[in-house]
Amino acid sequence: MGFVLKNGLSKSLFQIITILIFIISTTFAQMSKFPLQDKNFNYKGASIITAPNNDLLFFWVSDLSLYQSRSTNNGSTWSDPILLGFAYDNYFSAADNINAFTSVSGRIFIIFYDYRYYSIYSDDNGNSWSSPLHFNFNITPRNGVLSESSIGKLFYAYAKVNDPVNAIYFITSSDRGLTWSDENTFPTTSVFGSVTPIDTNKLMMVCQNKGIYYSISTNDGVNWGPPIFVYSNDTSVNTPRIVKDQSGKLWLFYQKYFPTPFHGSAQQDIVYRTSVDTGVTWSPEYNFTTYKGQDNFYHISIKGNNPLVSFTSDRGDSLKSNY
Repeated sequence: MGFVLKNGLSKSLFQIITILIFIISTTFAQMSKFPLQDKNFNYKGASIITAPNNDLLFFWVSDLSLYQSRSTNNGSTWSDPILLGFAYDNYFSAADNINAFTSVSGRIFIIFYDYRYYSIYSDDNGNSWSSPLHFNFNITPRNGVLSESSIGKLFYAYAKVNDPVNAIYFITSSDRGLTWSDENTFPTTSVFGSVTPIDTNKLMMVCQNKGIYYSISTNDGVNWGPPIFVYSNDTSVNTPRIVKDQSGKLWLFYQKYFPTPFHGSAQQDIVYRTSVDTGVTWSPEYNFTTYKGQDNFYHISIKGNNPLVSFTSDRGDSLKSNY
């Protein structure tokens, strides 16, 4: 059962238009333009996850509304869109502020923005949804990422819009998202954090600060060690996110700017590294996308040992989503 927060409002198209894409598999050979897109609308926020019954669920924002679609065949075909609610009056804030996540308990969460932040959850593979719960943030968060420790504690890590101090903030929940802690701050002057479990009570938090760094907690996020660099002294990299697959391999994604021969044209690709020893060593950097334009606003999750990635790109017609 869907919810409605506000009446839908018309919006103007962005000057730069992108498409939604999703990609499945460890080799990233299967890239697909999400098919349920209207050429008359722009798209900037999307998230793809695996439900407990192994269906793929794709969530996206279109014309100020939040939608869901389901695939029962690994993304080959998708169900008709289901309207979950009118959720984004401030459309520019929607781009990096939709986040879906499947917890170990099987509860699916969506966190989204409509003047304030809300979460909804489903305990039946996305067939019905709870009433929205709102968060009390003093300053609008950005690039929020929801994750979970190995013992079931939920973490929502985020930066803040126009924050005078570069910092990563987080809130936690120990009751499956029904209540949340007060706001905490990671002990680092970095931004855009993401947390993943790497062992019992042991967590890794990656962050951006003129490079990509990570910190380790050995007590389920109560305390954090000093930052350790993965990619240092490089302002071309931004927005790191990390997930652990079923085998224990860590997948670290981030965006990176590359020079182009075209004046005034920027190339921002999504790149990744992996680690099979809990971050002690990392693979070389690999391009996840390569395009002389903008690939961004990405979200990642896991399906077994395969990362699922959704992102937007200006490589196609009217701001649309890819996976």
